[in-house]
Amino acid sequence: MPTIASYPDKVKAQEAFNLLEVNGIPPYLKNAGTWSDPERVELVVIFPEQVDDAIRLLEDPDHEVLN
Repeated sequence: MPTIASYPDKVKAQEAFNLLEVNGIPPYLKNAGTWSDPERVELVVIFPEQVDDAIRLLEDPDHEVLN
């Protein structure tokens, strides 16, 4: 499962998660915290063939998902 983004907190990660999920891309949030950055969260796409669409969607919320 490819990581496509990293966020400093769960609020921003959840916004991106919701955007992907609403557009048919099943995401997963993974705790990536360290002692110096305990709140860090990574956004992962479950299906590798949807990575390109997921990245484009995060860059442009109006992107039309093809897969």
